[in-house]
Formats: sequence, C-alpha cells, structure tokens
Amino acid sequence: MTTATIGKWGNASAIRLPKPFCEMLGLGIGDDVTITVEGDRRIVIKPASQRFTIRERMKEWDGVRYKSEEADWGDPVGEELW
Repeated sequence: MTTATIGKWGNASAIRLPKPFCEMLGLGIGDDVTITVEGDRRIVIKPASQRFTIRERMKEWDGVRYKSEEADWGDPVGEELW
C-alpha cells in the first residue's frame, strides 16, 4: 500500500501515481484513464479503452476471408421452414 498527498493542479485536485503503479497498468504520460467511484469511498482507475482508426484495425488482416463449414443443426423439430 502506498500513500499519496492530494495536490493542486489548476483549479482541480490531483494525485500523482507512482511509477510502479503506472507500469503495472501499462500506463504512460498522456494516456487516458477512466475513473469511477465504487461504494462510498473506493476510487477505481483503469486504462481507457483505445480507439483505433480503420487502418489500425485492419493492419494485421491478411486479406483472406474466414470460411467455416456449414453447421448441421439436425432435422426440423417444429414448424421451421428449411
């Protein structure tokens, strides 16, 4: 457990996160985080979900479409139309 002092940053209150905490969370300077309050007195800090451009999402795609075998769901058991 580590203690920290609440400081002032402009008109806001601020807490500095120790470097080992940031390393454990994979955070760096300028990264976005989500801050929530659980219960009456627990503050939870998590890395914000990253937003990717379409190019970033597709950079590892090899251009091959995924194909699967047709699934056999068995014989109709009701009034399905096949």
